[in-house]
Amino acid sequence: SKEILDEQTDKYFDFYIATKNVGISYRSQTVFVSLCNLLDPHLLTKKLQNWENRLLSILRDFDMESMRRSASLPDVALSLIRLQPPELTMSKENDTTSHMKITTALIDLLKRTDGEIEAVNSLNVLRAILKDKIMSKFDDFLYPMIFEAIIVTSMKFEGWDFVAASNLCFATVFHKLFKRSDSTLNIK
Repeated sequence: SKEILDEQTDKYFDFYIATKNVGISYRSQTVFVSLCNLLDPHLLTKKLQNWENRLLSILRDFDMESMRRSASLPDVALSLIRLQPPELTMSKENDTTSHMKITTALIDLLKRTDGEIEAVNSLNVLRAILKDKIMSKFDDFLYPMIFEAIIVTSMKFEGWDFVAASNLCFATVFHKLFKRSDSTLNIK
């Protein structure tokens, strides 16, 4: 029934966002997205907003000591992004660039944060989004914003976790730019 599905998606999300096992979170993406797509679209929109807020709150206040390399958070972010409508929303800050809600929030969070752990988590999730095959058709517009965010943030932090996360994210962007199988790069 709809009530059971509604209740189960919330329980599944609670489990999914709290898991410390990367293998479980990776394999849970498809199941979670499939379950959520069975929900009424209006209910899904409400739940999605709540779940996005929870994810961003966790990213802001996350303790790396309790979960190595943000474990399930990149998978949760990718699942929530996949549940969004395929069209991109326009950012109010920059009328020429389209953004998806979570990705834009992560980039903004990365630029303004004073916490190194917060920056590391944001970079790890951004890197997962860039490496994801499903999301790759939406990421050309992200390259300049991610470069800018990494450079701005690099002036603030010098810890090993940040250096490693920023290098990996930077390398992923370069790989996406220069190892393309097509010539459709769309940077303005």
